[in-house]
Amino acid sequence: MALDRLPWHAAQWHRVQRMLETGRLPHALLLSGPPGVGKGMFARRLAARLLCAAPVELTDPCGSCESCHWFEAGSHPDFLRLAPEDAKAPIRVDAVRAMIAFAGLSRAAGAYKVVVIEQAERMNTAAANGLLKTLEEPPTGTIVILVTAAPARLPATVRSRCQGLRFPPAPPREARRWLAERLAPEVLEAVPGMDLAAPLRLRENESRTGWEARARAVEALAAAVTGRGRSARAVEAAEDVPVGTVLEWMLDWVAALVHAKLAGTVRPGDERIRQALDALGHAVSLQALWVLYDGFVELRRAGMTGLNEQLLRERLVLDWVEAARSRKLTTGGCGSPAGG
Repeated sequence: MALDRLPWHAAQWHRVQRMLETGRLPHALLLSGPPGVGKGMFARRLAARLLCAAPVELTDPCGSCESCHWFEAGSHPDFLRLAPEDAKAPIRVDAVRAMIAFAGLSRAAGAYKVVVIEQAERMNTAAANGLLKTLEEPPTGTIVILVTAAPARLPATVRSRCQGLRFPPAPPREARRWLAERLAPEVLEAVPGMDLAAPLRLRENESRTGWEARARAVEALAAAVTGRGRSARAVEAAEDVPVGTVLEWMLDWVAALVHAKLAGTVRPGDERIRQALDALGHAVSLQALWVLYDGFVELRRAGMTGLNEQLLRERLVLDWVEAARSRKLTTGGCGSPAGG
């Protein structure tokens, strides 16, 4: 899947094709859009195309030349990928300095050297400032591709030196058709419509490790909300998961609980986390769920820019705890079942 051409990227590929046709490919591109729409895949495929010795089309690497083999093996001498070392670490200035040194080397093969910076918003201030000179005066043939879900967290000086390429949420029909070839039918049938906007995240979450992480997170949250566990433990349970993913999980759990209260039954596909959802449903009223949903949607719309990630994780958990507390205050401490 690493070099798949995703069907909802047609407009972006058409724009890149026009750049290549007219010889106006910029030295720096900023790919921005919500998580899960395939920006990183687009960047890697574009890098493979630029490095390919015999592209089949303007936007397609041939997949069979020596350059393509190097790229697939992760050993192309003219390609560098820069990303945070883990879920908490920033991209530091030393990594950017190494990238600048790489860009200054002579090209080993072909017309380009390509750098892809993933989660570019995670560059610290020194790293972002260190990148500016390369963006202002790039070595001949060097293309820098920045990928971000939070462009507002990049300094304006960096954004202004890149040509933007925006990736909106995937159209549900195209996403469902693509996922139908990759997920079991019963899993796809249970997917909430809003999840289709981020099909790559959905596919990742459907992996065994993704489901296990999701289950651990909702179980810890249910324990915190019902007083059987600590809020800090609920925060820690998902600390290795991007905070944007945690927010999407919580939106989905709210949707699952609303479904349970209105339909009186668990959604298909939620059986494995039913116990945790039942506990949350007993603790949080339907009215409070709608308030939670509105708050989470507004947070997603705002892009969570400029917020401390740890404080944001704590806030998400405390929002649930406060929702349960408001239920106790209005009912005198008595809850009702998820279907009620």
